[in-house]
Parts: sequence; structure tokens; C-alpha cells
Amino acid sequence: MSAGAVIVNDWKDLLAGQKLIGLVLSSLTAVVLGLWLAGGKKRKPVLDTKDYREFPLFEKIVISHNTALYRFALPRSDDVIGIPIGQHITVAADIDGKTIARSYTPTSSNDDAGHFDLVIKSYEKGNVSKHFSTLKLGQKIR
Repeated sequence: MSAGAVIVNDWKDLLAGQKLIGLVLSSLTAVVLGLWLAGGKKRKPVLDTKDYREFPLFEKIVISHNTALYRFALPRSDDVIGIPIGQHITVAADIDGKTIARSYTPTSSNDDAGHFDLVIKSYEKGNVSKHFSTLKLGQKIR
């Protein structure tokens, strides 16, 4: 009979081990699923096709005497611009009492969270490009 008791104890140990493995696997599955769902949630794109939004300039990197990279902050550090590569954004500026708009292709991608970049060559007679060259850190474009 003592041999039978050993067998029963072994089954109890086996079942306890299976329960532990089941608990670990279900916990691991829950964690992985939670991370996947959290990472899979995409925020609504920052840009709106109907309304202009304002973005502050937070960095300007001079490339040459008339060209600079202008880096604009998005509302949140995890925001992305939300447009496909090769598409443009339209920037408007109030110049001499008129609203003037120009389109620029961002040089940043949707992998760049928290900001977008525009590389702009300023022309002496260019309305919006000249406006960019006068921007100070913290000033906004729309």
C-alpha cells in the first residue's frame, strides 16, 4: 500500500505542477496580449485636412546661408504627424494682412514621435519661406 500512496502523491505533484504551468502560461498570455493591445492602439493623426492647427518651433538647424531644418513640436511627445511619406502639409502665414499658404513635404516620418521637420530654402522674395527664416523658437506656424 505504501507503493500506492507514492503513486497518488506523484499524481498530486503532477497535477499541482500542471496547475502552476497553466497559471504561468495564462499570466504570460495576458501580459503579452496587454502589451500588444497597448502598442497597437494608434492615436488619431495630429493633422486635420480641414482646419489649420498651430505648432511651435522648438529647434532650428541652419544648413546653409538660406536653408534650415525647422523642427516643430506636436501636442504630445508620443504623437506622430500621421501622413504617408511623400505627402505634403500646407502651412499658412499672415503676411501684410493676407493669409498666404504654401505646401511643404516633411523630411521626418511617422516614426519620429513628438515632432515633424521641414527643410526650407528661404528666398528673398518668397513670402512664406522668408517668414520661416524670421521665426524664433517658441513661435508657431499653422
